[in-house]
Amino acid sequence: ATAPSTMFAGARTKSKCAALQAFGSESQQLVASLIYEDEVQVIATFDMNRVASLTFGDAVRDEIFEMIRETVAKPTEYTVPTLQKTLVLMKHLVIYGSERTVNEASCCPFLF
Repeated sequence: ATAPSTMFAGARTKSKCAALQAFGSESQQLVASLIYEDEVQVIATFDMNRVASLTFGDAVRDEIFEMIRETVAKPTEYTVPTLQKTLVLMKHLVIYGSERTVNEASCCPFLF
């Protein structure tokens, strides 16, 4: 049997994606479409590079990492593909994003 907390993870992920795509900033809409949509199985390098280029703006970087921190901090509320894509994106941002991205990534010490 599926645990109640994970049984509704897909519904919560879809509602979060829909809310961010409707009301979020451009960067939040982009990241939401990449990590929260379970129809997207793999994030293309081109899309990860687009997100990495956005990390050079302080306000936008903060928006992106707020989404990442929330997803990683509450793993039972998200689907496995969402968590996997979030971690892949996080690693890509640390390698190819702005220098300050490394400081932001310290919220997830298990990556290093």
